Amino acid sequence: MSANAFRPTYAEINLRNLADNLASLKSYVGEDLQYLAVVKADAYGHGAVECARILSEEGADWFGVAIPEEGLELRVSGIEERILSLGGFWKGQEDLILQHDITPVLFDVDSAANLDRAAASKGLKAKVHIKVDTGMGRVGVPFEGLNDFAEAFRGFQNLELEGLMTHFASAEDLTQKEFT
Repeated sequence: MSANAFRPTYAEINLRNLADNLASLKSYVGEDLQYLAVVKADAYGHGAVECARILSEEGADWFGVAIPEEGLELRVSGIEERILSLGGFWKGQEDLILQHDITPVLFDVDSAANLDRAAASKGLKAKVHIKVDTGMGRVGVPFEGLNDFAEAFRGFQNLELEGLMTHFASAEDLTQKEFT
């Protein structure tokens, strides 16, 4: 197949429409909630910083990123809202998380222990979210290991549990009750 058989592909976003979408959502669902806009992977190729800026102006409370480096990009660009690192962090990134006020999602005891030690060394309490794997099979504390994880987590004095999350494996299929 010749290279000419592929047409050029590009993504275009109207930032005003994006802001209007958030405003519409807030007017429908309510203003008394916190809104997290996921801008991971460069806002899916649409420009994370640009999207975050317009959504910040419209009142987004949080931004979701895949990895801490994406959160750092937002911070360096002046984004002050809360940032949730959905994919957690790698060993050695604890200082980056703490220094730039990025909230990590935890799903293993080792990462939690490393962050607890780093926070203790700085006299801080790190706010964290925990992800539970309820059947998706990607990332998260396995449901059957949740009690052990919780027991270990209770021992961390410098971590503050702020949120609990999951990714439903079959959210669109209400007949799959064990995964919705």
